[in-house]
Amino acid sequence: MAVTDDDSEPDWERIARRQLERRAEGRVHDLKLATNQLASAFSDGDATADDFGRFRSEVNGLLNVVEDEMGSLTDGVEPFGDPAPYFHDTQMAADYLDVELDAINEAGNGATVEVGADAIRELADGHTVRVKTPAGIDVELLPETEADP
Repeated sequence: MAVTDDDSEPDWERIARRQLERRAEGRVHDLKLATNQLASAFSDGDATADDFGRFRSEVNGLLNVVEDEMGSLTDGVEPFGDPAPYFHDTQMAADYLDVELDAINEAGNGATVEVGADAIRELADGHTVRVKTPAGIDVELLPETEADP
């Protein structure tokens, strides 16, 4: 057992950190298994909602250990934020985002927005800029601000 410099009491912080390390390693192992199972089932055309649910559960489990437990004990690490909302279907996502389902379908994966020099200057000057994605979705870009001391 780890002890302090005077060899009289256990070093509880070191013991707790080692336990968190083991939990994180276990979560990584579980996530690898769930990823392999999902990929294999998907490749065979047999993937189910349960396979995706198991994978998402393992992702969230690892995030909880790393962000909520390890991150909270590390100086300078800001909270990761709220978990992303989970949607059962595209219509639910469209309702949450308050957009038309057709706009989401048109956007595709990895949609980008080109921003001109004037918009960049406006953002740099601390102004909010509204742009439209190729799918016609209006997006509000906020300037980056520094927290007050």
